[in-house]
Amino acid sequence: MRTTFWFVLIGIAVLLALLVAGHFSPLSAYSYVMCLMAYLLLCIAWQCTTRCLLLQSTKRELSFWKGSFDVLPYAAAMLDENSIVVARNPAFARLLGDEPLPTSLFARLNTTALREFEFEDWLKSATGQAAYLRFRLQALPAPSRQCLLCVEDLTASKRLQEDLEARLQRSRAMLWDALEVVPAPTYIKDAQGRYLWVNESFCLDRNQSRDEILGLSAKELFVDRNRVPLTMQEDLEVIAGRRVYKQEEYHSPVTNKTHYRVISKAAIVDEDNQRVVFGVNLEAARWNLDYHVLRRIAEEDAHAQTSRVLAQSTARARAYVQRLIDVIPQPVYIKDAQSRYVMVNDALAASLGRGKEEVVGQHFRALSPDDAFGHTTQEEDREVLSGKVIFKEECKPHPQTGAMRYRQISKARCEDIDGVPVIVCASFDLTPQRMSERGLQEALTREVQRREMTQSFIQRLIDVIPEPVYVKDASSTLLMINDAFAKEYGVERQAAIGADSASILSPMRDAGVMIKEDADVLGGCSIYKEECVRSPISGADVYLIIAKGACLDADGRPVIVGTHFNVSLWREAEHRAMRAFELQRRTYDFLQSIFNSVPNPLFVCDAELRYLMVNRAYLDAVEQPVEAVIGHLTEDFLSPEIVARSGDEGQWLREAQDGDVHEREITFNSHHGAKRWFMVRQVCTRGIEDQRIVLGMASEITCLREAETRWFQAKEAAEKANAAKTEFLANMSHELRTPMHAILSFARIGQERASVESVARLRGYFSRIVSSGERLMGLLDSLLDISKLESGRMTLRFDKVDLVHVLDEVLAEFEALLAARQLRVARYIEGTSVVRGDGLLLGQVIRNLLSNAVKYSPPEAQMDIRMAPYLKVEGDVQHHMLEFAVADRGVGIPEGEQDLIFEKFVQSSLTRSGAGGTGLGLAICKEIVALHGGEIFACCRLGGGAEFVVRLQAG
Repeated sequence: MRTTFWFVLIGIAVLLALLVAGHFSPLSAYSYVMCLMAYLLLCIAWQCTTRCLLLQSTKRELSFWKGSFDVLPYAAAMLDENSIVVARNPAFARLLGDEPLPTSLFARLNTTALREFEFEDWLKSATGQAAYLRFRLQALPAPSRQCLLCVEDLTASKRLQEDLEARLQRSRAMLWDALEVVPAPTYIKDAQGRYLWVNESFCLDRNQSRDEILGLSAKELFVDRNRVPLTMQEDLEVIAGRRVYKQEEYHSPVTNKTHYRVISKAAIVDEDNQRVVFGVNLEAARWNLDYHVLRRIAEEDAHAQTSRVLAQSTARARAYVQRLIDVIPQPVYIKDAQSRYVMVNDALAASLGRGKEEVVGQHFRALSPDDAFGHTTQEEDREVLSGKVIFKEECKPHPQTGAMRYRQISKARCEDIDGVPVIVCASFDLTPQRMSERGLQEALTREVQRREMTQSFIQRLIDVIPEPVYVKDASSTLLMINDAFAKEYGVERQAAIGADSASILSPMRDAGVMIKEDADVLGGCSIYKEECVRSPISGADVYLIIAKGACLDADGRPVIVGTHFNVSLWREAEHRAMRAFELQRRTYDFLQSIFNSVPNPLFVCDAELRYLMVNRAYLDAVEQPVEAVIGHLTEDFLSPEIVARSGDEGQWLREAQDGDVHEREITFNSHHGAKRWFMVRQVCTRGIEDQRIVLGMASEITCLREAETRWFQAKEAAEKANAAKTEFLANMSHELRTPMHAILSFARIGQERASVESVARLRGYFSRIVSSGERLMGLLDSLLDISKLESGRMTLRFDKVDLVHVLDEVLAEFEALLAARQLRVARYIEGTSVVRGDGLLLGQVIRNLLSNAVKYSPPEAQMDIRMAPYLKVEGDVQHHMLEFAVADRGVGIPEGEQDLIFEKFVQSSLTRSGAGGTGLGLAICKEIVALHGGEIFACCRLGGGAEFVVRLQAG
């Protein structure tokens, strides 16, 4: 319509432009207007043709789409705009049957505006088992307002996932239990520094319960506010990827003592793929502090002291140096070129067990009787004086205690204040540091052993898993495999460790796919899928569920953990079950085909009388589809009346023994109204699984019962015909004898008195003879008419007949009789009165009906004659007819005799005596009306009387 509007607008604009320009005369203007009209008509025709083509294309597409809907391989259903299922394919019916859709689906349909979503839910399937289904809703393209609902059965994968989650939960619980027994305080904090988990040692160290600690940060937990910023900064660096390993001194709020500990922190990834801080606080002794820290402190102090010495005057230099070396806690001394002590500090004097005054000026040999030591020392002194610097470490027994002592000795040449060369020596006792190093080395050895034990424990743990498990680094190099992996791929564990995983797994899986999967896993994804591969050992097809995930190892490096779950046995079981199901289905189909070949209705019921199998003859007998019978009770598809007439079958089945037979006869009406009889024979027996079943066969005896009914009806009709014959003969004898008797009587009177009677009286005798003869002739004519009508020898002359004209002629014949009985006639005529038929025969019908009405109407009564159009509908066909009715106020017609009075020689029980007649008039009317393709019937009027109605085809 929008395109047509633009075309019209362009045409009008062109016409107005030509008019304004004045380029044509009025005559040419008329021509342009006509051209414009033709142009508009072409535009409209083009638009209509385009829309018709688009509509046809849309219809073809919809037809193709609807045809392909039923052959979709997955369960699908169509929802209208009100979220009601309007169509479902066979796969959907097999999966869900008649089960209602979950309420969660309708909740989403009512809350979402896009009508496109996907969710999963548990639902009862058509088999009665709980199924985990995935629902996908997709809106169809416009203009359709319907949606396509697809359903996928994920029960097997869901149950496998639940099993894996249960295993993972048990592994996680074992990990937490293992961390709980760690003797050192262990904790986990989030990125904001809040404690997420602490072990029992941490709670004991803080003297607080776990509930009091969890959720708090260092700012809220630590009493020492100076530690809070450093701790929070360390946590942020750890989250960023840095590892913290340090020693520190802290004051415990529990013991109120100073403790020394080693702190280790690293970032790990939790279950939600979030980085958290994992920390351990190891308790250490005072001598465990780093030697380099002490040395740095000593060097800083020495540097400070030297700076102050340089600031002093030259006169006080020696005293300052003495005080300086006295401050040094380790032995320091100065010797001259002859190896005599020039200056010593308190530490050296204490180590020699003498005073400084006793040492200064003495040769070192005088204080050390060890010749070997003295010779070595003298050689070193000469080398130092020549310019060599000696820096060495030695281990010798202590001269006083005898314990092994580690010392670091430093010697160098310098000049004193007077410029004389001297030897400056320092001896640092490293025994505490070396002992500390030994302890650290032992601790490191224990840690390595613990790590190896942990590694061995993990190896034994994964070896217990019956499915292949492996760990590899970011370059796809295998770091760890279990026994199942080595057995699955036929490799030795030692040969596989350090090898490229692609070289081992490639015979079974594509290397390019594995590399892409590893990249996805390292990027944060998880792999969980099923593949069918060929085993490199057996060559058979193997179904694997492949799972991969990434985590950090003990050194904080990303690794890939993968496993292959062999589900071939499950799939083989599924295939066997499918084959068994297919065999069962074919067996059932074979039995069903045998059942269907039996012409008699057959059925099989369970112990609850639910139908398990029926044949086609049974379905035809009960006129029900197979879906309404299989799995249902008899009362579910048959009426309560039929079930009540069948008796208590449940009572018989409860009391029956194997082999007992039960017979019964049932009757019911078909959908077409026909009554049917069946003889049902049932046998109680055992099924394939030794369950009680009922085998039954129904034999239709409708023909036998109908024959019996026809026999009884024929017998009754014969009895009625015999009675009618007797009555007819009685009436006929009366009707024939009365006019014949009158004829004979008046003929004898005329014969006897012909010579003496007057002419007028003789004429009266002849008139009565003629009247009686005419009456007798009319009776004989009626008999001849009914005989002709029954034999089909009556000839009809069809023409257009005006029933009003015929009615006027008949009423003229009855004028004298109506006046004698003082009867009134009321006429009600609507519309046309023309019919197609034989005028003489239709006049006879009207004459008979009026004759009966006059005969049975009481004096001074009113007869009603009605004529109006009538529309008769038979299916999709309409017939235009004319309805003619004659009603009286007589005795009427008893109930049950309204159809009987149209039989030959039959009269109403109310008019049978005293009214006369042979009972042929209405029978003749019925035959004539039937020849005209019409219908005639009688009914009683309200207030008394009878009404006869004739319907004929309108002309």
